Amino acid sequence: IRILSGITTNSCVTATGTAQVCSAQNVLIIDNGSYAVTAANATEVPSEVAVSSVFPNPFNDAAEIQVKLAQTEAVKVEVFDALGRLVTVLNDGNLEAGSIHTFKFEGNNVSSGLYIFKVRSANYHVTRTVMLVK
Repeated sequence: IRILSGITTNSCVTATGTAQVCSAQNVLIIDNGSYAVTAANATEVPSEVAVSSVFPNPFNDAAEIQVKLAQTEAVKVEVFDALGRLVTVLNDGNLEAGSIHTFKFEGNNVSSGLYIFKVRSANYHVTRTVMLVK
């Protein structure tokens, strides 16, 4: 579990033995290795990239992924099918640091099945999976 900003925490609580919640001065940042969650009123810039899980999962209409960066950089967000074929590119350009960037994948023109979101830049590569059920 990682805290994604340089804040000093006042308290930490372990929820269901898997995720740890730490808070200080209305700032809440959680990362249990699968996803990271940042409170809406947090203004801290993370010390590294934070990529959410894909939600909802499973989905039948559209799914979203959120990215928050420590520094402004070029980021590519792609969606692949289970066979590794590129389905769509959701972003291929610079994203600003500190903001939450949300990308939406529409499942209208593709078949039910497993899809892989890849978020990558020169400094990192993160993958998340999602199931489309029609």
